[in-house]
Amino acid sequence: MISRRAAVIGLASGAAIALSGCRVGAADITMAVGEAARAVPGVSSAGFSQALSITFRTELNGSISLATEDRAAGVGIFDEAMRAVITTIHSELPDESGKALLIGGITGGIERRANPLTLLDLLPEQSGTTDVSGVTAGSLYARYGIQ
Repeated sequence: MISRRAAVIGLASGAAIALSGCRVGAADITMAVGEAARAVPGVSSAGFSQALSITFRTELNGSISLATEDRAAGVGIFDEAMRAVITTIHSELPDESGKALLIGGITGGIERRANPLTLLDLLPEQSGTTDVSGVTAGSLYARYGIQ
């Protein structure tokens, strides 16, 4: 007869093995989007990370450093960098996982400015909110002409 302790340990081990094979989230695209953003004129550097949010949704976070001190020029460069990022997401993840990818954690840093650009600078229709955590890549597809 199996003891209760052995049964619990066996059950926990089985669950861990089963869950370790689960693939939650999208493929890692941080290198591809980083290269795409850095290729945009006016971008001095870009770095991205990908993780699971607390709601188990995949999120792409990052910082795009812009080689300008002018905010208006920075918005234009940030817009083009985000076009490159969104286009890359669409080509790397053409299914629903690309559309559902959370991108609200991507910012654009303007030289000598404390406040970075956020997606709110590109989405004037969301000007009544300060929360961009739920913004998905798919919400920018129309802006950049992606079907």
